[in-house]
Formats: sequence, C-alpha cells, structure tokens
Amino acid sequence: MNTAKWVACFTGILMSISFTSQGASQIIKSKETAGELHPQSKESKKETYQETVEKRLAEVSKRMKALEVKGEKAGEKTRVKLREASKELEDKMRDAEAQFAKLKAAGAKSWNEAKSRMDAALKDLERSYERTEARFKHSSASGTQGSNSAAPSS
Repeated sequence: MNTAKWVACFTGILMSISFTSQGASQIIKSKETAGELHPQSKESKKETYQETVEKRLAEVSKRMKALEVKGEKAGEKTRVKLREASKELEDKMRDAEAQFAKLKAAGAKSWNEAKSRMDAALKDLERSYERTEARFKHSSASGTQGSNSAAPSS
C-alpha cells in the first residue's frame, strides 16, 4: 500500500508540474504576442513612432514654407494677416519640436506621458496650420476680388 500511495503522490506531482509548465508557456506566448517580453519590440515601436513624428513635423514645416511663398505673392492685406498667423504657427512648431526633444530623451517610465504630450503638440500644430491656411485662402480670395483688376497679371 505504501508503494501505491507513493506512486499516486508522485503522479499527482508530475501532473501538477505539467499543468503549471503548460500554463506558463501560454502566458509567455501571450506576452510575446503583446510585445511585453521583448524590449527590442518596445524600442522598435518607439523608433517607429519617432520616425513618424519627424515625418509629420517635416511635412508641416514644408507646408508652412509653401504657404509663406504663396503669401508673398498675395496682396498686402493678405501678407500682413498671414505673417500674424505665421507667428502663432511658428510658436506651435517650436513647442512641437521641444516636445519631440523631450520625447527622445524620455525613459521607459515617462515614455507614455511624453508620447501623449507629443501627440497633443502635433495635433495642435496641425490644427493651427489648417486654420492659418484657411485664413490665407479666405483672405486671398476676398483680396483678389477687389484688387485683382488693378494688379498686373503675370
């Protein structure tokens, strides 16, 4: 009888170990899928996000320069309004660039907070650009109606 009890106990221990290792492997697989076990994947996500931010900042900067060029070709009133709006837009760009510098310097603990601030700064910059562009289009449209007849065509 002692042998039977020992065999039953040993079998129970083996089954327990088997179930525990299966459960652990499932947890590991789910964490691998979620990217929790691979710090490289988090770093990769950070790098990808930073590249995306750089591209978005460069795109807004490019669009700002194009708008300035159009503004220089517009009438005087439009140029003045655009310059005023551009100052606000440039401030937003500087803020977004400062947030980007903080994002790049952020450690693992502060990354999510820095990312949230970066997202907000980008959104604010892009909204500001859209408002500036809309003002320019409105001003240039109303400015060309009244002053276009006196302006020489090129």
